[in-house]
Amino acid sequence: MAGRGGKAAIWAGGVLFAGAVVAMGVYFARVGLENADRTASVVGAFVGVAGLAVTLYALVNGSRTPAPPPPDAEDGHGATYNTVKDGTVHGPVIQGRDFHGDITLGPVPPRPEEPPPGGRGTVR
Repeated sequence: MAGRGGKAAIWAGGVLFAGAVVAMGVYFARVGLENADRTASVVGAFVGVAGLAVTLYALVNGSRTPAPPPPDAEDGHGATYNTVKDGTVHGPVIQGRDFHGDITLGPVPPRPEEPPPGGRGTVR
């Protein structure tokens, strides 16, 4: 599904295409098919060369792979990979690196009740 800018680009392309078809029809009707055929051959040659240039540009720039991230300066182990697997997750999941201390997601859990001094806790 295209986003808002993608839909606008699709509509703009459709309008340009429709305009080009109408303009070609008017041009062919005014100059005659013989002259239109010559013009179309020349225009087609230029479009073919432009298409070849765009293809070569895409091949050259599309084959470049991004450089790997540099190793971490602290431990030298390189990239960090986060995975959640082999389990069922209920609630939010936060992935990150180097968490320290307590982490609570959602409401704070109640503290366990301590039994009264000198006896056992009450049974509920």
